[in-house]
Amino acid sequence: MSRGTRLAAALALAVAALLLPAAPVFAHGGSDRAVTSNYRIEITSISPTVAGLDLRTIDVDGTIQIAWTGAGTLTVDGYQGEPYLRIGQHGVERNERSPATFYNQDRYARIPPPASADATAAPEWHRISTDRTVSWHDHRTHWMSSVLPAQVAANPNKIVVIYPDWQIPLSIDGHDVTVNGSLTWFPPPSPAGWLVIGIGIAVIAAALLFTRVWRPAASAIAGVATFAFVVDTFGYFRAASAPSTNLIWVIVWPVVAIAATVRRAFEMRTRPTHPTLAMSIVAW
Repeated sequence: MSRGTRLAAALALAVAALLLPAAPVFAHGGSDRAVTSNYRIEITSISPTVAGLDLRTIDVDGTIQIAWTGAGTLTVDGYQGEPYLRIGQHGVERNERSPATFYNQDRYARIPPPASADATAAPEWHRISTDRTVSWHDHRTHWMSSVLPAQVAANPNKIVVIYPDWQIPLSIDGHDVTVNGSLTWFPPPSPAGWLVIGIGIAVIAAALLFTRVWRPAASAIAGVATFAFVVDTFGYFRAASAPSTNLIWVIVWPVVAIAATVRRAFEMRTRPTHPTLAMSIVAW
């Protein structure tokens, strides 16, 4: 590797160390929704406790997941007290007359329900799954605006409880069950620590590229970076709440990075004097 090539690689490492901690939101193409993980949605209690009922939050968007394996039929109420979802022996059904069916299609409930949606009308049940687990985006659990709450905007670096007790009403064969939860704002961590760590790693890695051990150093750096990339991708994949064609690329790029890293390790034996294709892919 020529001196100029090593200098370019060192510069790239320094730039990556500066930019990576500061802009994680752009990973995997960014987000098309004004969502931040600084909002913490938690289920605090289910009253009364019911055997066979498993209820949890599954992402930062306010998505609720219910699995019902108990006896009888479980019904989830909509925003006006109307039956919205029900889970029974034959799977999950949704009330097509419930306004919640349409409000829940958008994070901020900006899709107006059609004239057929009527909370006072007799339910029209439509089976959406033969499983006994259902997930839906519930507006009762999250902040319904892209603008920060006033108490958060006044002091964004302080932990603020926005909703101390949001509730989702359920019923099981006519017996009421209430899901209680909270919504809390957690300030983002300071990037200073990550910035110092990133710069330190970049300086050490860049220095190694100017020594006699630059070949194994380059392979080691590539391996660590690929491992971090794979772990990050695995976390993103698990957090995805719905199938998407973008997930194909989420899987493809780590596979390419792993293949290039392995190839780079084999190239160490040949002691190349110039950057190879595998080396370029790993660096990219």
